Amino acid sequence: MTTLFRGIERFFNWQITIVICLLFEANFIWMAYIENVELALISFVFLIATLLFGLSIKEKKTNMTHRFYKDTDGIWYIDLPEFLEAGLGTKANLMMVAGADTFLDKLSNNGDDVTVHIERAPYAEQQYALTKLRFGLDKALLKAVGHADVGYGAYYKASDDHVLWLCPVTEYVFGGSYPKDIYINVVK
Repeated sequence: MTTLFRGIERFFNWQITIVICLLFEANFIWMAYIENVELALISFVFLIATLLFGLSIKEKKTNMTHRFYKDTDGIWYIDLPEFLEAGLGTKANLMMVAGADTFLDKLSNNGDDVTVHIERAPYAEQQYALTKLRFGLDKALLKAVGHADVGYGAYYKASDDHVLWLCPVTEYVFGGSYPKDIYINVVK
């Protein structure tokens, strides 16, 4: 998935795409009315492309369960084979660093594996609420630990005041955007 497509996907949801399709359909009818067949045909092709694009956009994920593990190199990773299989990045993109690693240490009781249930809305079993503070990143830290080169990320503050950074893979996990709030509990 290209950076451009991810950016477009982030800003357009399927409802907006339907409105765009309707506008282009009206344009197609108008072009046919004024007998400009070439423009009408181009408009129709663009309409179909927009509709197909709209159908390909993922719905925002609201709840999920993910496993995180500490590899033999001592670094935490999210277990997300579908991200790698889709060719969206490398294992270095899946690193949990800059506070996310120490948060996972806490969740796992200093173990090397933890499964976490995650939701966008509060729920009865939640143990932590993470609130987005701001976008940003520490390039020097990411380079030092070997994280994949990324242009941005987001800092979150947990309900126990722990601050952690989440990389753009978060957008993939949540279906296209960084949530304002993330609610979690340890499953095992």
